[in-house]
Amino acid sequence: MPLSAFALALGAAALHATWNVLVAGARDSEAATAVGTVAGVIVLAPVALASGGVSDAALPFAAASALLHVVYLAMLARAYTGGEVSVVYPVSRGTAPVLVLVFGAIVIGEETSAVQAAGVAGVSAGVFLVGARRPAAHSRLARRDLLFGLAIALTIAAYTLVDAEGVDHARAPAYLFLLLAPSAAVYATALALAGRAQQLRAELRPQLPPDRSLHRRGLRIRAGRAAAGGRGAGGGGA
Repeated sequence: MPLSAFALALGAAALHATWNVLVAGARDSEAATAVGTVAGVIVLAPVALASGGVSDAALPFAAASALLHVVYLAMLARAYTGGEVSVVYPVSRGTAPVLVLVFGAIVIGEETSAVQAAGVAGVSAGVFLVGARRPAAHSRLARRDLLFGLAIALTIAAYTLVDAEGVDHARAPAYLFLLLAPSAAVYATALALAGRAQQLRAELRPQLPPDRSLHRRGLRIRAGRAAAGGRGAGGGGA
């Protein structure tokens, strides 16, 4: 693998992990997922338009992948609502490659060498164990996160296999836009119709940290008033 491709893969993985951490720590994980996905589609749109290159044969795969991505977004956001990203993320991302390997061989007859299988299994096992062997992984909440992680992994494996076929009929940016645009629109619309429009609007506004300087200024003002009141009381007593 060229060094540039390896660096790109590492960068994409870091970006994806960062996005998951931000969604998990958001005020509302579901609203943040919807807003973040729509924002990604907007950024991707000019790249997809410039690349072009989509044949009619890609459309059924893009439609199927879009439906799977709606399920993926919904489960991911629900998992991070009260769940631990340190369990959900490594379990889902560690299990998915193994499922892709197995289902790819069974469903589409993908040939895999023993070395490739061993490499995927080894890396996936390590990532999986990061989440599954945490000290809190035996609690009831962690078991819930573990189940969510496995369900998300199934969805990731499903859309990965669909996309592997679909991208043969289109350029990658355009194909990605074809599946992400409808899935983002459907998920955001579903939240709005469910009465979550206010939460969606709130995610559009940046969550600014409290202004510590104003807080300290208020404390100094209150302290000054208290001191002045103490001096006035002392002078009145004399």
